[in-house]
Amino acid sequence: MPKIILKSGNSNFELEIGTEKMEPGAHFSFHAGKNDYKEVKASFEGNPGWQIVSATPMQESQWGSTGYSTQLSGVNAHVEEIEKITKELSSSAENVDKNKSEKINFLIKQVLDYYMKYQSANSRFEVKAWGQSHEIKVLGVVVDTKTASLRMHFNFKLVKLIAPHEFSAMKTFIENAANSQEPLDLQFA
Repeated sequence: MPKIILKSGNSNFELEIGTEKMEPGAHFSFHAGKNDYKEVKASFEGNPGWQIVSATPMQESQWGSTGYSTQLSGVNAHVEEIEKITKELSSSAENVDKNKSEKINFLIKQVLDYYMKYQSANSRFEVKAWGQSHEIKVLGVVVDTKTASLRMHFNFKLVKLIAPHEFSAMKTFIENAANSQEPLDLQFA
């Protein structure tokens, strides 16, 4: 269900939710020569409302002693909390006619269905990579250097949930529709 369309009279509100997409990010590259140690960091954050479902490493080139570690966190999640959505939309469904109340409760159920699939709000991905080069000595004389190099990025699978600004606009629309004489209609596109 990529879009929920709410209609009331001549007004409408569209909410994209559950859409999935792939996006590259967290690109980095380094080269360690001579007797050297290099360390680089890269990060990726989805746009507001988009959450990271998975990150697939895409190694473009690598040689020598290299490695990397990753971390996924909910820092600056940019996604509205499910408790707030449920509480505030449920209060909008009170004291309105039965038809509008049923539509608002159905909307809450649809939103909950998507939120329950994704247990955490992973919105920030960080990678730390390192490489160590080594001099090769024979009888104390440097005869060669084993360099280290790594170039890669990650492909991110993202899913669209609800950003705080989207929830605020949707809540205002529902409250206005609940207080009007016009019927409230839900459509899916």
